[in-house]
Amino acid sequence: MNRAAKVLVAAVGLAGATIVPSAATSSAAESCGGSLIWHGVAKDSGRVVGALDVYWNGSTGTNCAKFSRAGGEFGDYGQGRLTYVRLSTCATKACTSYIAQKVDGPKVYAYYAGPVKVGARNHCVQADGGVYLHGAWRQVGTGTIGCR
Repeated sequence: MNRAAKVLVAAVGLAGATIVPSAATSSAAESCGGSLIWHGVAKDSGRVVGALDVYWNGSTGTNCAKFSRAGGEFGDYGQGRLTYVRLSTCATKACTSYIAQKVDGPKVYAYYAGPVKVGARNHCVQADGGVYLHGAWRQVGTGTIGCR
């Protein structure tokens, strides 16, 4: 993160606002490839503390997921916290079992977990991610998505 971005994150944090840096989202797109098919946020006391993004790459037949930490006081962006992301390829459309699963974490990360990739051509996927803050996991999950 460049100096200007650090100053912006610090200023927004002091003002009590929460931001999700666009650099985190664009880096996920670059490292995942493909198109964003799902975006959701994890919250703590109503404030956004992280975001889960899932991508589909039709040319490779893979899905990719990344959980990016949010800025501001509640997200503790840049502070080491237990963070994880998990992406699973469903065996059936009901998604009661998996044929593949990739997990990054939980490990102490300051900015994001992932990206993780699974083959998913002709299959549905499920993803979830979160960060451990204030004594509990703050998580977000997709449910079953991307069925082709």
